[in-house]
Amino acid sequence: MNDRAHNDFHLLPYRFKKFAYGIFFLGVLLGILLVFNLLPIDKETGKEVLKSVFLFSMLLLSLCKEKVENKQTFRMRAKLLSASLIYGTVLVIATPTIHLIFEGNFAMNISPQELMIQIFIFYFIMKYIIK
Repeated sequence: MNDRAHNDFHLLPYRFKKFAYGIFFLGVLLGILLVFNLLPIDKETGKEVLKSVFLFSMLLLSLCKEKVENKQTFRMRAKLLSASLIYGTVLVIATPTIHLIFEGNFAMNISPQELMIQIFIFYFIMKYIIK
C-alpha cells in the first residue's frame, strides 16, 4: 500500500476513543440496571438498546486513530478488517450448516446485531494479540 492509500483513509481523531469508551461504559451501566430490574422498560427493548449501544461504541473504537498512526498501523488495521470480514462470513456459513447437521434445521439463531458484535469482538481480540 502506498502513501496515497494511507492518507486517503480517513479515521476519527484519537480523542474520540474517550467518547467511545464512555458510550461503552454507559452500556455496561445500562446492562447492570437491566439485570437488577432498576429500569422501567421491557427486557426485550432493553436488550435491543443495549446491543445497539455496544455496537455503536465498538464501531467508534474501530474507526479511531491510534496515538501513533503510521504505515504499519494502517497495514495492521487493513489485515484485521479483512480477517474480521472472513470470520463473519465463515460464521454466517458455518452456523446454519452445523445446525442442519446436528439439529435438522437450517437456522441461524443470532440476530444481525449479535453477529456484528461477535465480528467486532474478534477484531479487538486479534488487535490485542497482534499488538
